[in-house]
Amino acid sequence: MKFLTSALLVLMLAGCVKEMEVVKIDNRVSNGISVIILNTSRLDNQLRRALTARGFNVPASASINTVTNKSASQDVTFNQAEARYGIRHSGVLSSNNPCFTNGKSWQFTEYTLEVIDLKANQTKMLISKGGRTASCPGSFVDLIQTTDLFGDLADELQKNLI
Repeated sequence: MKFLTSALLVLMLAGCVKEMEVVKIDNRVSNGISVIILNTSRLDNQLRRALTARGFNVPASASINTVTNKSASQDVTFNQAEARYGIRHSGVLSSNNPCFTNGKSWQFTEYTLEVIDLKANQTKMLISKGGRTASCPGSFVDLIQTTDLFGDLADELQKNLI
């Protein structure tokens, strides 16, 4: 009986291991708009995938070049932005978490993208929506709400930024 229980436990735990996944991001297929993710969270990769799937170029860092403007009275040094727009993102988790059948699925009552024009240093727009980040098999909520929250936000960004 102990052997059967141990074997069942090992099989259950082995089912929780993530399979190998490689996502290639091709910045050559782009709509010409570069955006930088300004803050970090564990959801950055999902947001980055949604943005690149819609043609946005998402550089890994905000700046790689330093520029110095020299004049007779002073020298001004600053980091040159790699993109025109920056995105800050945050969300409010719903009480319907976690999804027990899909560990990548998170339910948000609201998720917001703040789009900042880095050249003018001004907030250009706020885009908000609620829903799931991925499908949650067995959940009735999937029938009435989005299961591609980051994709929907990226679609709205594409509509309003171009």
